[in-house]
Amino acid sequence: MKNSQLAKAKITRWLKEEGFEAKALKSKHTYFNLITKMGGDPYNIFQSKNKRDSVIISCRLRLTSEQKSLFSKMNKSEQRSFVWDLKMALLTRSSVGDFKLRPKPPLSMEAVFISSKPIYYDGLSKNTLFSTLFDIHKSAMMVQWMLEETSGATVPTKDVQSMYA
Repeated sequence: MKNSQLAKAKITRWLKEEGFEAKALKSKHTYFNLITKMGGDPYNIFQSKNKRDSVIISCRLRLTSEQKSLFSKMNKSEQRSFVWDLKMALLTRSSVGDFKLRPKPPLSMEAVFISSKPIYYDGLSKNTLFSTLFDIHKSAMMVQWMLEETSGATVPTKDVQSMYA
């Protein structure tokens, strides 16, 4: 699709202009799928084949072994409360379109998937792309910090790098 090729080229150029890498991944489900890193974590910027004129930014936050341990050491009531608080906090993030907690919260949690609302082509700009990317990154940081705060961690379980690292 010609429009998706133009969108991919624009996004790749914008990422490079701002010092980010843009690695292309092949997928039968997307017109394009770019991987970039922010704060050391990978983020996907892609256009699904079932969407004609929009891109999505997503991340898969895998909890570290220390974070999983913090979660498992909470009692069931604390785990349930944390999961509900996290869901409500993610729902209030303006750029978040969807999220999933895996595998079976509140019984266990190993990963959090966060994706943006669609960025439609008529609103796709460098500003919109980076504002959304930063918001999704901040949402991922929020997940980690909420877990640490709720569990009573005294030191960070993961060194959060600068958004430009």
